[in-house]
Amino acid sequence: MNAILYIHGKGGSATEIEHYKPLFPDSEVTGLDYQTFSPWETGKELTEQREQIDARINSVESRWKKTEGQIYDAVDELKCKYENVILIANSIGAFFSMNAGIDDFVQMAYFISPIVDMEKLITDMMQWANVTEQELESEGVIHTDFGEDLSWEYLCYVRNHPITWSVPTQILYGSNDHLTSLETITDFANKHQATLTVMEGGEHWFHTKDQMLFLDNWIKNEKRNMNTRALVVIDIQNDITKHYRNIVDNINAAIDWAVSEGMHVVYIKHNNITAGTRTFKPGTRGEELAPELKVVSDNIFVKTKSNALTSEAFCSFIETNGITEFYIAGADATACVKSTCFNMLKAGYTVHVFSDCVTSYDLNKLPEMLSYYEKQGCELKIFIENELSGNPPRSQK
Repeated sequence: MNAILYIHGKGGSATEIEHYKPLFPDSEVTGLDYQTFSPWETGKELTEQREQIDARINSVESRWKKTEGQIYDAVDELKCKYENVILIANSIGAFFSMNAGIDDFVQMAYFISPIVDMEKLITDMMQWANVTEQELESEGVIHTDFGEDLSWEYLCYVRNHPITWSVPTQILYGSNDHLTSLETITDFANKHQATLTVMEGGEHWFHTKDQMLFLDNWIKNEKRNMNTRALVVIDIQNDITKHYRNIVDNINAAIDWAVSEGMHVVYIKHNNITAGTRTFKPGTRGEELAPELKVVSDNIFVKTKSNALTSEAFCSFIETNGITEFYIAGADATACVKSTCFNMLKAGYTVHVFSDCVTSYDLNKLPEMLSYYEKQGCELKIFIENELSGNPPRSQK
């Protein structure tokens, strides 16, 4: 099961999760009523330095102790209990989340009207209030007529700590957002490879009936787009050919890539129930997944025939999650991988085969098999050489 963590914006609360629960019926949806007032209070750094807080001045010390890195701690706790953590963050809640050091724990994020350039927002507000940098540095904190406090400490912090964010992210933005310009949000989306959706006439605060309907449909569409792909690792078990060791590092890298892309990762195991056979027998060490293989999910399904789609549990998983596109790795390229790919294509799915992540008992047959896959309609992709260069897997031509 996945966990959905909602981080509200200024003036919001964790009770807003009630709106999101129907959108994620198969997940545990929870909200955090954080008491964070500045980005240095959100993350791992605070959690690791609690014993050193006394060195801070009293006003900041009390706030640090009060928040205790709540966002980081909340995500860390959820990661220990659930398969994946998905973040929904609103406005400044998104900014705080990106400063919390949670990138390694979060599978994907939905940002609604996020604050992505706090330095620009602060300097914009300084212009609105006719406050110079020299005045703000001298005063430390200046109260404004529009209800925001300008802080020199805050401005210095965001200048010295630029955002680093590597989580696959979907952004919803209103064209009438008065806090963040379209240019700023577009620049952020491009730099962080985030997907940006703009609601014409939408505001920074999504609250009207039309705006909330647009938001709901946006989440539904992005869920379908993000979760319709799966990496399927076939028969990398102890009883498989010794050649699996030649590709297991590549497969593990592909698994890391799939996780970073927010994809499902599925493991298929073969069980041999035919009388008189000795390998892949149920309940034996031979049918267990190979110890070198990285296992990042509980999506492990058993088949007794070469075609993975003969597993009713796997087919149910595909239907439940609306999966339409598969990336294939594993063995044997002349048997179970071949049969699975053929039947997936026959069923109308899109199939990609990582040519450097499949193997066979007979390595001499691999070129012939790869040609067969391509002729049947699979797209051959080379994974590892492009992963090392930082590029996505490319088609093999």
